[in-house]
Amino acid sequence: MQLIREDDSLQLLVPSFIFNLDSADFEGLDAQTLASNALAFSRIAEVLNEFHGYRISGFILLVELPTTR
Repeated sequence: MQLIREDDSLQLLVPSFIFNLDSADFEGLDAQTLASNALAFSRIAEVLNEFHGYRISGFILLVELPTTR
């Protein structure tokens, strides 16, 4: 994770989170993946707790993966 200062704003570059296929949950993921997700969420919370009065804006990059046959 990387925090970038640009003019009067900050950008937090976050690694990807791994979810179950076609789902918004982490149920059933292996322990290593769960730990990686938890670490990323904890780090985001840690960084955001350092700043007060912030406004969150951003985007998500969606990548289409090839289907398996």
